[in-house]
Amino acid sequence: MWKLVEAELRRDALKYAREALFGYRIQVYQVLETICQYSEIARNSGLLALEEYCENAEEEDTPLASLWKDAVAAIVDGSGLEQLRQGIRLEQYSGYQLYLAYLYFLGACMIKNYPPKPDILLDRFRTLVPEEAQEDYDEDFRLLREMWQKEKQKMDETHMEENFSKFSRTKDYFHKLFYHMEEEGICCMMEEIDYLTLEKALSCADKKLRDRFRKNLPEKMRQEISYRWWTKEDYWNYYGCDTEERRKAMKRMICMAGGLWSRSLVDDSGAMRLKLVWI
Repeated sequence: MWKLVEAELRRDALKYAREALFGYRIQVYQVLETICQYSEIARNSGLLALEEYCENAEEEDTPLASLWKDAVAAIVDGSGLEQLRQGIRLEQYSGYQLYLAYLYFLGACMIKNYPPKPDILLDRFRTLVPEEAQEDYDEDFRLLREMWQKEKQKMDETHMEENFSKFSRTKDYFHKLFYHMEEEGICCMMEEIDYLTLEKALSCADKKLRDRFRKNLPEKMRQEISYRWWTKEDYWNYYGCDTEERRKAMKRMICMAGGLWSRSLVDDSGAMRLKLVWI
C-alpha cells in the first residue's frame, strides 16, 4: 500500500518536472542542495542533529521551508513519513511546488533509511529530471560536486588537526602519569591490562617509559613487543592502528590507573587526576 501511494505522489509530481526545471531551476537546485547538506549532517552527526540545523532554515534559501521542517521532523520521529505524504496532499500543492514537495519527500525517505552521500543523492534525483534538461543538470552539479569535494577536504584537514591536538594532550598526560607511578603501581597495571592495549599505547611512548613496562612482561612477550617497537617503526601503519586507536589505548590505561594512584605521585595529585578525566 505504501509503495502504491508513493508511486501516485511521484506520478503527479513528475507531471510538473519540465515546468520546474525550465521555469524554477534555482528553486529546484536549492531544494537538492538542502537535501544533500542535511544528508551529510545526518551521516556525520546522526539524525537528531538535523533538528538543530533546521531551526535556521529560511524561505529565501529553502523553498517551502515549512515543509522541509516537517520533513526533518518526520525523519527524526521515524514514524512520520506517511504523515508527511498526507500533509503534502492536504496542502494541495500544484505546479512546480508539487515537484519540489516530492523532492523533499523522497529526500526524507532516503535520509531516514540510510543517509546517502551527495553523489548518490544527485544520481537518484537525476532520474526525476526530464531528458532534455539532464545535460544542464549534469553540468550545473558537476561544479557543485567540485565545491563539495573542496569543502570535504578542508573539513578532513580540520579533523586531522583536532585529532592530532587530542593525541598530543593525551600523550602528555600519559607520560606524566606513568613516569611518576611507583613500581608497585606498574606491576598492578600489568596484571590488569591486555597486551594489545599495552602495545598500542606504548608505541607512542619514549624508550624510558617503555622500559618501565617491558621489564615486567613475560620473556616471550617482551621479545615480541620489543621487536615491533624497535625494529619496525612503521608496524602500526602496516597493521591498521591509526593515531586515534593509539590515543584510545592510552586513555584506557589512564582510566585503568585511576584506582592505582600512588600517594607519592605528585603534591597536587588531586588536581592532576581531575585533568586526566577531561582529555
